[in-house]
Amino acid sequence: MTRKRWFRTAVVALAVVFIVGAGFALGRMTSDGGDQAAEAETQQLWTCPMHPDYIAEEPGDCPICGMDLVPVEGDTATAEAPDEPADHDDGEQLWTCPMHPEYIAEEP
Repeated sequence: MTRKRWFRTAVVALAVVFIVGAGFALGRMTSDGGDQAAEAETQQLWTCPMHPDYIAEEPGDCPICGMDLVPVEGDTATAEAPDEPADHDDGEQLWTCPMHPEYIAEEP
């Protein structure tokens, strides 16, 4: 094979590799963009770390304390405060801290 012919073959091979690689990358970008579009359809909610019962549809500041809102992670039902106080199975009322709802006490 002459030098000229070898050079042409190498250029054509590199062009094919480049085109296939670009097509593959473009296909991945398009499929990722579709996933991002589906994620954008689900609405992100925001809440105040100090007032988890306050839920907003946009980032900003809490109207109660002025803290920056943080994204709600997971199910929005877990971010909402219960409307009624929790009761024992025997009907005894329980008390909780609004800032630390995992803390539960039997007395105020």
